[in-house]
Amino acid sequence: MNFFGLQDTARRNSLILLGVFSAAMLVFGWFISKLALVFAKLLSFGYPSIEPQWVQISIVSLTWGYILYKCYERHRDINYGGGVLAEVFGAEQLDDSTATGKERELTHIVAEMAVASSENPLPCFVLRNEPGINAFVLGKQDNPALVVTQGVINELDRDETSAVVAHEYAHIANQDLKLNMRMLVALGGLNAINELGESLLDGASDNTHRESSALSMLGDNHSGGFIIAFVAGIFLCFLGFILVLFGDIIKAGFSRKRELLADAKAVQYTRDTWGLASVLDTSSNDPKKPSLDSVYAGELEHLCIKGPWKHKLFSGWLANHPAPDARISLIEPHFLVKKRSRARRDSEEETGKNNSKRSQGSMSVGAAGMALPVETFEKELSVVLSVMVGMAGYNDEKTRVNFNNAMRCYTHNEYPLLLKSEKGTRQKLDQALDQLQNQSPAQKQALVDHLQELMLHDGISAPEEESLLAYISERLVPGDKAA
Repeated sequence: MNFFGLQDTARRNSLILLGVFSAAMLVFGWFISKLALVFAKLLSFGYPSIEPQWVQISIVSLTWGYILYKCYERHRDINYGGGVLAEVFGAEQLDDSTATGKERELTHIVAEMAVASSENPLPCFVLRNEPGINAFVLGKQDNPALVVTQGVINELDRDETSAVVAHEYAHIANQDLKLNMRMLVALGGLNAINELGESLLDGASDNTHRESSALSMLGDNHSGGFIIAFVAGIFLCFLGFILVLFGDIIKAGFSRKRELLADAKAVQYTRDTWGLASVLDTSSNDPKKPSLDSVYAGELEHLCIKGPWKHKLFSGWLANHPAPDARISLIEPHFLVKKRSRARRDSEEETGKNNSKRSQGSMSVGAAGMALPVETFEKELSVVLSVMVGMAGYNDEKTRVNFNNAMRCYTHNEYPLLLKSEKGTRQKLDQALDQLQNQSPAQKQALVDHLQELMLHDGISAPEEESLLAYISERLVPGDKAA
């Protein structure tokens, strides 16, 4: 994937979207004017003394005035700095000098990722009332702040937290903040109309003027105020729905590509594909759960590392984040294999079957009972993977790419691809399987599972592939069926 080319394209597309957004707001100005006229005429039936034209002008002026005021408020907060904006959204700053435990670890990770990304260390804020796993950066390019949810501190291990922080630093390095803050200003105005409409409807449904500051401005005629508030609430909610929907379209256009770019750069900073893939997998286990529970979720979702990837009306078309599975497959193509392998390893450690200290990669036990690192079997693994990948029938270039991807699950060392046309291939395979039998049962089963996933990766399992997998499985895991 050409990430630098995608980054340039994303910037151009973002500028185009800003132009489209400006043009569309002019169209919405015309739409608001027409809708206000309809509302004014309906209102004149109950209040004949009211002039529809003046009501129309007043509604249009108040609507745009309110939108622009809310945009100004958000722009003012951004200019004050990322820290001030984080506090506006309810975040609490972590103090490096008093933080302990995992919070202290988080501050260390932030400092480490600052060095890795060549950026200044970010002040760190926590949304205490957010149990989900999420994070985002706020502020201008020269004074940003990092915000994480309490779920990041409670749920993630160090590698996963490093991946989250690296992803947010990647947004800064990719110059995303300027565009994201422009979006935040625009969304602040668009969402404000919907929020005001809901406030008016809530006040009207409770039939009390104390519930809404907006109702207190309508005078002492409770009955008339109730009717006006109710009709105005419906008008603003309808208008707000359209504006919010349009905001979702803009968010979708801005966010999806930039999330993929940030994923790629985060892996560059951490040199670890597992951490970020694991975060995305863990945080997407409950797709119905909102990315944020905050009342500001509509404004902030496009900034988050994990946001809605299915829109409530148009499925994935208007989602402001790519689907987690798509992101994981780009970050770590063999994530499921590694996940199963780690689960087996953790299970063995918990039950005491293997008390040897293991590296992040696989560990196995030799005939003498001594712990052997995976490097002991790298050559044999390269032979087995070569034969299995080569049986898929791809051309040499595609086969070589698939072989290298498969080997990265075990090592970063380079090994030659053994082509099936070479002499002695079957003999080399048998010799490799003889050596791999010295692995632990769990690791041999993990290898068979990996080979099966390689066979099924393209959706086709040829008889030759099934026969080869059955042979390898019988040699490594006698009496077990691989497919």
